[in-house]
Amino acid sequence: MRCSSLLLVLALTASAAAERRSKPVAPVTVALTSVADRAGSIGGGVIVTLTATPTQAVPALTLRLDGTVVSFGPTPAGTHRTLTARVTREGDVVGEATIGHRSQATVLHLGAAKPTPAPTPIHVRTLRGGRVVGEVRA
Repeated sequence: MRCSSLLLVLALTASAAAERRSKPVAPVTVALTSVADRAGSIGGGVIVTLTATPTQAVPALTLRLDGTVVSFGPTPAGTHRTLTARVTREGDVVGEATIGHRSQATVLHLGAAKPTPAPTPIHVRTLRGGRVVGEVRA
């Protein structure tokens, strides 16, 4: 009887600890989309749109995209709110939706993908005792 009671207490404690570890997030889904101007060049700019959709009715919703901040009043669940900005640089663009003190963010990379660096060559050497080692030269 003692053993089963102890196992029950341990199981309840473990499940409660797992629930406490997860961070609360804003009840909203966010997405970033982009459309390039002037034949797809970054120099002409890229139109980036942040779309936020609350999963439940919220009292206020704030959107942030590339330095632009827009606040909306009460928003029912399932209503799309959008913010659009022209971005003329390469790199990561972050879009964020905030409800109260909780937020949800997403990232969109603009421009060419960074090339993957070539792996560093490894020279295999055998020491006097017969031990084989890998030598990396920078």
